[in-house]
Amino acid sequence: MHEGQLTTTCTGALRFGSVECDNRFLAAVHEVVGQNARSRAVLRQRHGGWFAADIHGVPGEPLAVVGLKDELAPTHQAMAAIRAAFQLTASELDVLHHLLNGKCPKTAAIDLHISEHTVRAHLRSLYAKMNARGLISTIRLSCTFL
Repeated sequence: MHEGQLTTTCTGALRFGSVECDNRFLAAVHEVVGQNARSRAVLRQRHGGWFAADIHGVPGEPLAVVGLKDELAPTHQAMAAIRAAFQLTASELDVLHHLLNGKCPKTAAIDLHISEHTVRAHLRSLYAKMNARGLISTIRLSCTFL
């Protein structure tokens, strides 16, 4: 890491799905650099999927070790754990499953053969049950189960 830039590779700077993801990753790295600490950032890929970056600080050194986890795909067991943890209905779980697979709410509505209004109602319920402030918070919280 040099002057706030992401680690460079042979093809150039390491980039994620958006400036927000790049900034989130850098913030997580800055949190642990030089300390015996660790952080995890859940980041969106350019194609819409999600993955995790586990970041471990190196005590006394201006370094961090970064482990990138494969795409976070919702398994049946993970979805069952999310459903149990937050007492979600089957419909709420279906909407969440589509979002975790990188779909936007509009596409989820089309795939589930329900209106966008119904998807938004399920999202409001998900936010309340998961004590999340919005879509990204809900997805990031769900990704801790994946």
